Amino acid sequence: EPYVTRGVARGNLGDYKGAIADSNKAIEIKPDYAEPYVTRGVARGNLGDYKGAIADSNKAIEIKPDYAEPYVTRGVARGNLGDYKGAIADSNKAIEIKPDYAEPYVTRGVARGNLGDYKGAIADMQTAAQKFHAQGDMDMYQKAQELLRQFQQQ
Repeated sequence: EPYVTRGVARGNLGDYKGAIADSNKAIEIKPDYAEPYVTRGVARGNLGDYKGAIADSNKAIEIKPDYAEPYVTRGVARGNLGDYKGAIADSNKAIEIKPDYAEPYVTRGVARGNLGDYKGAIADMQTAAQKFHAQGDMDMYQKAQELLRQFQQQ
């Protein structure tokens, strides 16, 4: 699993191609492990390969259907492709699996906003901000607060 760990670290540092390379190696070694598919999917999404992100998320979900992260990754990719209802469905599933996970509230809130449901978007951003704050993730707390302000101005 060192390739998974390094792939995540590379992705966090913005080296998405490196994250993909490490994820590919991890998948080659252990193809039935969901995490490298999620890592590769996130990296692909960050490079604009949303269909690749969806394919990797689908594989991770096939391997481990009770794993919330690939639903968020797929939801973000779907949202970036304009499939806001799909993004909402994936966010709902991630929240069902892991209710304290803040990210799906952001994904769902953005999708709701894109569909004109500003009340729903505001509620999701408030929830996300509260969860990020409680988890001590002040960077994401600030991002959720900024999105919240944007939706409140609609």
